[in-house]
Amino acid sequence: MKRPTQTILLLLSLAALSPVLLTPARALADDGTKELWSKHCAKCHGKDGRGKTLLGKKLKIVDYTDPEWQKKVSDEELKHAILEGAGEPKKDGTTPMPSFKEKLSAEQVEKLVKWVRNFAQEREEEAEGAQ
Repeated sequence: MKRPTQTILLLLSLAALSPVLLTPARALADDGTKELWSKHCAKCHGKDGRGKTLLGKKLKIVDYTDPEWQKKVSDEELKHAILEGAGEPKKDGTTPMPSFKEKLSAEQVEKLVKWVRNFAQEREEEAEGAQ
């Protein structure tokens, strides 16, 4: 009698958790990363990381959901871009992507790198869902 009850409870627990387990990590981010992205990054890179905003198109920003781009750019390169800025320097020495070293902590930079890395995963999940 005890076995069927335990099995049923296990199955019900797994069923209750399935939406959480299948939800992209970004949707679960309640650690402030979403707000960081919205405040500092989404204006150019877009909420979805594809860079299809007005500024993103003007600056020819890469699509963070592109798996090929994700493979060729290291976490260290992402951190460097966030901290030091990125893009071809202008005559005044500034870059199209500004430096955030005075605005973000090391922990916030780490969170944003993970956020960027998750864009490719979301793209894969979208592609799988479309099939």
